[in-house]
Amino acid sequence: MNMHNPPQNGGNGHGGGKGKGAGRRKSGRTPKGRQIDPAALADVQALLTDRPRRRDLLIEHLHLIQDHYGHISAPHLAALAFEMKMAQAEVYEVATFYAHFDVVKDGPAPPPVTIRVCDSLSCAMAGAEKLLAALPGALGKDVRVVRAPCMGACDRAPVAAVGHVQTFHATVDNLAAVAKAKPHAHAWHPSTDFAAYRQAGGYALLKDVLAGKNPRRACSPSIATRASPVRSRIVITSKSIRTVSSKACCSRPTWLRPPTLIFMCATSIRKSG
Repeated sequence: MNMHNPPQNGGNGHGGGKGKGAGRRKSGRTPKGRQIDPAALADVQALLTDRPRRRDLLIEHLHLIQDHYGHISAPHLAALAFEMKMAQAEVYEVATFYAHFDVVKDGPAPPPVTIRVCDSLSCAMAGAEKLLAALPGALGKDVRVVRAPCMGACDRAPVAAVGHVQTFHATVDNLAAVAKAKPHAHAWHPSTDFAAYRQAGGYALLKDVLAGKNPRRACSPSIATRASPVRSRIVITSKSIRTVSSKACCSRPTWLRPPTLIFMCATSIRKSG
């Protein structure tokens, strides 16, 4: 190409870019991310059958794969994203957020039993590192031993989970026995159901508050004798309920006791006596 006489039509110097084969042709579009494995897609479709492919059912569909295979492989994860018309990153973020889903990379499937040993500070001080070193040799190749973050039972360290069932004060012997039993985690059932709690007087004080009959609220006489709109905010936490007035009607918050988690705003009008 003559630098003193460049082409006028933006071509590559051969016929001004209008000739046959001039310029570069755009290549075909290649899908981004992991390519879909036809076998994995067939597996996912067989599990989902005629279930809807809505986004809000993602966790349920992940459970289907986890429960059937004991883990969620990367090809199955990509196939599920394709089937549900979702980005692979979205499906991966949800699957790896919950401890119940065992997401594994490419390669052979993991053993049927997985033991997760907590390696947080409390468990490490109680012997977690010794467990991690001893368990693979003691349990054999049919059990996978991996590290796990804090399991919330530091007072009973070291802690390990076989599947999703925790074992407190874990040792090689008791973990071997639990792994042999292959336990399944079940939902916790409280000793008192909601109906019995209500019958025993639960939420009675909450009803009084909502009805404006709070017996514990003591107001200043000077405030109570004149008309004054009072906005009250009721903050109910897992341990107590606190009623806070936006005006000086109450000198201190009132603490109530029903356990629930609600946030409400109430407006009351105090009229002059």
